[in-house]
Amino acid sequence: MKSEEFIQKVNEEEKAAWRSFVAVTKHFLGNHKVQDYQALVKELVDNFHKIGSCMYLQTHMLDTHFESFKDNI
Repeated sequence: MKSEEFIQKVNEEEKAAWRSFVAVTKHFLGNHKVQDYQALVKELVDNFHKIGSCMYLQTHMLDTHFESFKDNI
């Protein structure tokens, strides 16, 4: 995740998708969940759609079932 070489070799849409992925892993899947985690995941899904990436089942479940997440997760 800290590779500067990787981020220099991708186009702007891919950079946005990568930054969204990093934000979700740090601020939602990490030890602390930010208040606006729904916006983080929505941005991740939108950015991956822009680059033509297929959505994995786990990401789809995360995107469509926010209501079922408890506040302490």
